[in-house]
Amino acid sequence: AYLDAIVDVANDKGYYVLVQTICREADYIKVSKAFREKRIDGGILIGTREDTLEKINITKIEEELVIFDYELKALAKQIASKNVTILNANDEEAMELAVNHLIEEGMESIGFITGVESALSARRRFAGFCKSMDNCGCTRDDRFVLQGEFNQDITYREMEKAIEENRVAQSYICANDYMAMAAIDCLRDHGIKVPEEVSFIGFDNTRTGQLMTPKLTTLTPSYIGMAKRAVEIIDTRVRDQEAHIPEMIEYKVDLLKRYSVKKR
Repeated sequence: AYLDAIVDVANDKGYYVLVQTICREADYIKVSKAFREKRIDGGILIGTREDTLEKINITKIEEELVIFDYELKALAKQIASKNVTILNANDEEAMELAVNHLIEEGMESIGFITGVESALSARRRFAGFCKSMDNCGCTRDDRFVLQGEFNQDITYREMEKAIEENRVAQSYICANDYMAMAAIDCLRDHGIKVPEEVSFIGFDNTRTGQLMTPKLTTLTPSYIGMAKRAVEIIDTRVRDQEAHIPEMIEYKVDLLKRYSVKKR
């Protein structure tokens, strides 16, 4: 979602966008080389791992960088730089919206399906879930926390194991939509109805979640707003090297209520 929006906004401003998917060590070298050879005016990093900045040799990069999904304190440990801005979704606020919605609909047990520990978004969403549950006085049961790792096959197996061990919660909040879909598929394969017996809230507002049955209730960051701001930051820095730009910006997350949560 971020990538499509970034390309559209950048093209509208007259920028040509080079997209590099990083899967191997050679990909890090390619990105670092592009900066070193001054072939690009700025960079936007999405889904950044904790070691990404070190591997692209960020200390040598003078161009403006916008990083999605990263911790400011982690950045400070690596570089004291005026040319880096972090854009994050407000995951804590998002989890509060989700937990409160399930409570309002009468859910007595709320579980969580986690992402990978190395992703900031996964850690923030689970921490936000725990905090929201504590704030509302709800009991957090570790039996209802499934390790989905942002992977549909793993999520399916985790839910299947929960069914076999009779520890399925009445509702789940998932760190992304695709894990919610996998968990729902598993429940259906075992004759358990959604949302009549188990309710779900996803995260990301994917196209697939909009089209599935039932349509998935989900949390959605302002992808267009964040993409537009990322491009504007780079554009501003290109035009004025001394322009003041905040080092971190958080965007609100909205709850889209559809049909995967059982009504009272």
